[in-house]
Amino acid sequence: MLNIGDPTRIIDKLKSYRSVKIFMPDMPASFCAAKIITEILHKELIRFEVDFHPEKPRLYSDSDLHVFIDLDPGECRNALLICDQEKSSIHGPLFICTCPSKQIHSCVLAYSLAKTMNYITSDILWPIITCFGFYRMFTKDTTPIDDPMSKAYFLDNVCKGCRELHADIVLEVQRAGILTDIDGIYHIERPYISFLNFTSLFSALHNDVPFVVDRKIYYRKDKKAECRKIHEYLARKGISKEVSHELYANLEYNTKATIESYFRRSKCFVKKIGHDVEVSSIENFFLICYHLLKGSRVDAFICLSEREAPRIKESIKVHHELIWIYRDCLANLRRLGDILLFRINISGILKDMGICVLLHLYEHYFEMYIRKRHNNSYRQMIIMQGYLENRFVLATNDPFIISELGHVTERVGEYIVMDRDELFMIIAKLKTRAHAAPSVGV
Repeated sequence: MLNIGDPTRIIDKLKSYRSVKIFMPDMPASFCAAKIITEILHKELIRFEVDFHPEKPRLYSDSDLHVFIDLDPGECRNALLICDQEKSSIHGPLFICTCPSKQIHSCVLAYSLAKTMNYITSDILWPIITCFGFYRMFTKDTTPIDDPMSKAYFLDNVCKGCRELHADIVLEVQRAGILTDIDGIYHIERPYISFLNFTSLFSALHNDVPFVVDRKIYYRKDKKAECRKIHEYLARKGISKEVSHELYANLEYNTKATIESYFRRSKCFVKKIGHDVEVSSIENFFLICYHLLKGSRVDAFICLSEREAPRIKESIKVHHELIWIYRDCLANLRRLGDILLFRINISGILKDMGICVLLHLYEHYFEMYIRKRHNNSYRQMIIMQGYLENRFVLATNDPFIISELGHVTERVGEYIVMDRDELFMIIAKLKTRAHAAPSVGV
């Protein structure tokens, strides 16, 4: 058992092996933690290797230390675990997170170690900012984006440890200062609309999860009604259809100022690259997901560098495809008692993408919908079809469903795989439990 309060012992253990090999799943938070660990190893001049090929058989050498981030080490003898607080080989994070979701724990451990060693740099700050920005800021903020008088509300929805971590990150960004006049990490105020600087106002709003949920931009059959609703919404604010479809970066300063006066501005972390690129932590998070969806693990890792954002514009096209599916799911959701059932049909450009990352994103997007529209009074059940022939992949946070399907051995990552009969069975049990039988097409 190693403690962050004694970093010398941790480093001595790392140095006692020929090299350090790092393994992590295709999850953005795990990549963030791995990036911080590699920065520490680089500072300490410790030889390391990051495994970007999890599909290949692993060969464990007795002369190497194997660091597993959010992974089961199996039978590996020389293993160091960095994961949730109960199972981790390293304990004593400086910030104790007691939030129900545990995705950021490995990243907080890595950041705590770097901070104890006084190794905080921009390339260590950006991974923790990206991780914290999505899991604790973006998904927890319930304030409407078109309420310009309101402030960010996420701090009331996270634990004391996360509030302390946020304050520490802000302080470290201020302390680090700006590397040059253009490059660096900033904590600035800007409109709370994702990808606005890379697309038009209309497109940004049409594909912004908080706006879609708050303004109910989803219809079961008439998809053109979504566009009409946004155009009418903007027209009431004096924003013409032509202006709303113009690339936002090309608009005049006064036009931008007028538009931004109608939307909430919020303090957020961004990295600036040169004169033209400014990427928020949320945009960077999805950029990592985009590369993981495509199987480009090296590019996902590069995204965590403070001066890199490869293929940001290409990632936006995929993001828009995901949000199109998201709007369709909201329009066609079914309720089974306290369960909200979302069905996702995989086709087109998503057919060959990483299903675990895909479901991971949708779990959080649907959680945002439930928090905003139902005050956490419901649980979710996501059924994905089209990825495996004649079978369904299921994600849920309902203990009853998890218990009922505990016997199912086939999995994709942590997600359950079932056939049609098993799906009908669990839906029938949910109907019985709810004492109601709303129609559900399967």
